[in-house]
Amino acid sequence: MTKKVRTPRRDKDQSQSRSPSVANPLPRMIQENATLQSRNQLLLMYSSFQTEMPTDGKTGVGTWLQTYLSEYGMPSLVRFGPRNRPQVLRRDEFADWFRPFMPS
Repeated sequence: MTKKVRTPRRDKDQSQSRSPSVANPLPRMIQENATLQSRNQLLLMYSSFQTEMPTDGKTGVGTWLQTYLSEYGMPSLVRFGPRNRPQVLRRDEFADWFRPFMPS
């Protein structure tokens, strides 16, 4: 007797609503230069190192990004969200948000 394994069905609308560009608050935080809350994490991942934004309540996301992007360029990956379950974003998912901070 073979046991059937059920896989959850994904609605097309549901998968689109989870798209990072739609549901992610990071672009708004960048635009508003908002501070990062202590329960959240923003981590830039480069090939040889990674750097985490401080949650000191003083530094704005846009300001912090501008500093690191001007010095080290575009990261490979970004980890953002609640510390217990951050979302990992590929470069193609965040590049448009970071482009204004890149040196010309």
